[in-house]
Amino acid sequence: MKLFVQYPTETLAVTVDENISVKQYQELVGAVAFMFAGKMLQTAATLRTIPEDSTIIAVTPVDGAGKDKKRKKKVKKTPKHKSHVDKKVKLAILKLYSVKGDTVDSLREYCKRCGAGVRLSNHKDRKHCGKCGSNGK
Repeated sequence: MKLFVQYPTETLAVTVDENISVKQYQELVGAVAFMFAGKMLQTAATLRTIPEDSTIIAVTPVDGAGKDKKRKKKVKKTPKHKSHVDKKVKLAILKLYSVKGDTVDSLREYCKRCGAGVRLSNHKDRKHCGKCGSNGK
């Protein structure tokens, strides 16, 4: 009986005895399984069930097939730093101004370089302008 056996790289014409089983021919060729007409051939069946001059496809084992894809390790994320929130102080405006009767006076000096609207910050031993960096002298 003449058959065409299709391997992944080539197709061979083979003459085989009709009474040989599919399992015995698999062991001779070294294939895992055979496909014919889109279906896997049963190992107990004989090659007599296949018509002459037909093409059967040999399924060979592939190294590395069926393994899971390697994945990158997830980077451990530390929680983000919480930004500083100023405490709310009731009537905080009274730290900047003094109220005496009907008059309101500013407790902080104005910067001589920057002009009106920019006040000097008070430290223990000095005064400082946050805009231009002068020390108020």
